[in-house]
Amino acid sequence: MSNDNFDTLINMSYGFFTDKVCCDETINQFLDLVGGLVSQCGVSRNEIYDELSRRHNVRIFGDDAILDGKGDHEDWFNSSTGRGLKREIDWHFWDHYKLYLINHKKWPRQVVENLDVETNKILSRIEDPFRTGQWDRRGMVIGSVQSGKTANFTGLISKAIDSGYKLIVVIAGVHNSLRSQTQFRLNEELLGYHLDRVQEFDERARSSGVRKIFPDHGVIQTLTNASENGDFKRRSVETAGLIPSKDGLPTILVIKKHVSILRNLLEWSTSIIGKKDSTGRVVIEDIPVMVIDDECDYASVNTKKVLKDEYGNVDPECDPAQTNKRIRQLLAAFHKSIYIGYTATPFANIFIHHDELHPTYGQDLFPRNFILNLPQPSNYVGPARLFGLNENRMAGIEAEAPLPLLRYVSDAEVAFPSKHKKELEIGQLPDSLKEAIKAFLIVCALRRLRANSPKHNSMLIHVTRFTLVQSKVQELVERELKRNVDRIRSGGDNLAELKDLWERDFVPTTQELESEFGCKNTSWDDVVKNLYPIAKRVKVKSINGTSAESLEYRQVEMETQKRVDQGEEVPWEEQGENVISIGGDKLSRGLTLDGLTVSYYLRASKMYDTLMQMGRWFGYRDGYEDLCRIYTTRGLCRWYRFIATASIELRNELKYMERLRQEPLNFGLKVLDHPGQLAITSAGKRRNSERLKLNYSGRISQTVVFDLTKSKDNFVALEKLLQSADGMTTSEPPRDNGTVVWNGLGHEPVTEFLDSYRTDSEAATVVDPAKMSTFIKEQLVHGSGDLTEWSIAVVSKSKSDRSLNIGSRQFGCVERVPNEPPSESSVAISTLISPTDEWLDFSESEKASLCENIAGDKPTGKEIRGSFGRPKKRGFLMIYPIYCSQSEKSYGLEMDAPVYGIAISFPDSGTTIETQYEVNSVFQDAEDQL
Repeated sequence: MSNDNFDTLINMSYGFFTDKVCCDETINQFLDLVGGLVSQCGVSRNEIYDELSRRHNVRIFGDDAILDGKGDHEDWFNSSTGRGLKREIDWHFWDHYKLYLINHKKWPRQVVENLDVETNKILSRIEDPFRTGQWDRRGMVIGSVQSGKTANFTGLISKAIDSGYKLIVVIAGVHNSLRSQTQFRLNEELLGYHLDRVQEFDERARSSGVRKIFPDHGVIQTLTNASENGDFKRRSVETAGLIPSKDGLPTILVIKKHVSILRNLLEWSTSIIGKKDSTGRVVIEDIPVMVIDDECDYASVNTKKVLKDEYGNVDPECDPAQTNKRIRQLLAAFHKSIYIGYTATPFANIFIHHDELHPTYGQDLFPRNFILNLPQPSNYVGPARLFGLNENRMAGIEAEAPLPLLRYVSDAEVAFPSKHKKELEIGQLPDSLKEAIKAFLIVCALRRLRANSPKHNSMLIHVTRFTLVQSKVQELVERELKRNVDRIRSGGDNLAELKDLWERDFVPTTQELESEFGCKNTSWDDVVKNLYPIAKRVKVKSINGTSAESLEYRQVEMETQKRVDQGEEVPWEEQGENVISIGGDKLSRGLTLDGLTVSYYLRASKMYDTLMQMGRWFGYRDGYEDLCRIYTTRGLCRWYRFIATASIELRNELKYMERLRQEPLNFGLKVLDHPGQLAITSAGKRRNSERLKLNYSGRISQTVVFDLTKSKDNFVALEKLLQSADGMTTSEPPRDNGTVVWNGLGHEPVTEFLDSYRTDSEAATVVDPAKMSTFIKEQLVHGSGDLTEWSIAVVSKSKSDRSLNIGSRQFGCVERVPNEPPSESSVAISTLISPTDEWLDFSESEKASLCENIAGDKPTGKEIRGSFGRPKKRGFLMIYPIYCSQSEKSYGLEMDAPVYGIAISFPDSGTTIETQYEVNSVFQDAEDQL
């Protein structure tokens, strides 16, 4: 589709849509504006329309979720207006970064606006760098694998520097390659220069990235560079003589997550800007530090057992794991510190103990002050979409059709046994891998034909962790690649194998995805014309700790820019790296494979976080989504689906906690546990967690978040429940307030009702009617006699402003004010039940007997819990018709859409259901208090 006129038109569109919403009207306005150019693009107006819509009509799926723990936080920044509350902030570096993303990287306006919103929310939750006194904040930002976390913390850093922060430390993974990649991004997008090139004579050569667009960009100093060996070195830093100060230039350090690097950084910073306090400790009082911990679930978490004395205090002789200790020492050395962890797999972080204060190293890294869960743009292809899960459904998540990009491998066990040693001999590649290589060459040709960004083409082969085996695989892959390229060049056999793969795989897949992604098929002749020019450029590299080879995306980009600056017209295929990457650990976390299309992945891990991080194929593939292929096993796909389900449940639980306005320190988190082979994270990281089966015994479960779109269906379920209740027993006469109680029911109407009642998807991981129904049914299976008898009550309020009619009965609705103005689809309240409501099914004699068995004062309703004196055989279901009449928070006032909540009081029972969870220390504390 691409030619010079088309490219010019697309580039012009970014300026047009900078301040406009992309829709049918604005697209046609733009096309009318550049009408003469449209006719010169060589494609139809409809095709240009589709391309503009794909590039600019990106939506953000769902809302973020933020758990706040204010502590001693002082408000200083309004995230809604983007303005300081005590002083004006000059958005200099942020504005340049924002425009760089829009005008140079061609990011959709909606995505950049969302980045602005999310970084404002984080900024408002850290401290004003000019705040006096001592302060310390800990937070965590949860993204998705390959979803843009680096862009988020780059935007946050730019705003932090504009706000006055002078020292930023970015801890960028455990490998040089990831640290180098992160440094390069920050150099291009924030600093505008590369430290290892500042000695070049030509000013234009010294400038890079954002500084080429904005010559007045300003200076942010750094003491690290983007080369593989450009990490923090104390001797080099001291030679440079750069000293951070509260009145000087801002400083960014991008370091590897390594014990010696962290130690050297601590010793350097305390030696040049520290001074002794009253206890003799060397501390830094005046310079706030912001520490960004990328991949914070990896290496940062304390895996050592914490020893405590008889009073529950941490033993001062008990050392944390070395990396964890060094990070905590660094934070403790600064009187003013911010720690923000970024990860796509937060399982290990929520299992950090929330209340372990070491007398020397301070608090652990639990995100006690805030947790932010980032939403996803519509053009992100993540685990849920790829493997066929609907993220917006309730727990018990219903499957969607997965994207037709998975190719199941069944012939690789001979070549790559699941368990093998580093001396493994490989005679030949499995046919599935040979096919994957052919698929990659076809993809390269199609991407040259489409000429879309990025210009890089990458294939991932991940079959073993052993570097020696990877080298053997590289030899065989190079041989197979050469054979294919020679055949393509000669064209002697009409490329029958490639053509067959094209016809049976690529043609139907692109056709199936055309409506979703706007992709279109082309002819085989066009594919053939584009095969050789790019196939001959494909390299094979081993990316591991023993190999000198590296991915050269950034170097190729810089060389391309240099050629363009010299007036040269660079062909598309020469503007990017074309590489087949063979590796293991280095390719399994954090490292981005630009333009990744074909993945051949067999290496299994039995830990959620490791396995999900190995999925380098998730991310943004605008313009070539239909060309991506994942060659893997059915078993691994099943594991990924389960982990994706666990991730969705955790994210929904975070949203639910936010709706209840809970803090990280007072609401326990749990993660769905695999019933067999998988572990959530390593045993050391789970040291502070506990495994438990879901148990409603002795609890009262209540709905406080409601899906308004389900109101009508839920009302039908309620009518059916009361009809069944009337058919089984006679209700008591209505109480003075109109409440009606049915006693002596069997479990069937209750379980049928719970199977039909639909709650909000965010609440389903906490209050799941289907799981409660399963819990009740299990009592019958075990023959325990528990929960065989039920009482039901519809709670009514006399003289209510709003009434609900069910059959011949009229119930006065109870008013429950929402936490926030309701949306069109949901409403959240703080609590549903009143303290005395659990008494409603107790007879007077039962109450009297209960009181006799309690020492001291006569109990009130507030003291009665679900387990308190309730017979094991009897459960109690309460129905609450609810509404609010406040103008901004009104809901439930339409007669055809009644809203009601449910609460169930369960007696104390020993039965659990088989769904297991790992729970964090906050959850455990709450359990202990029940």
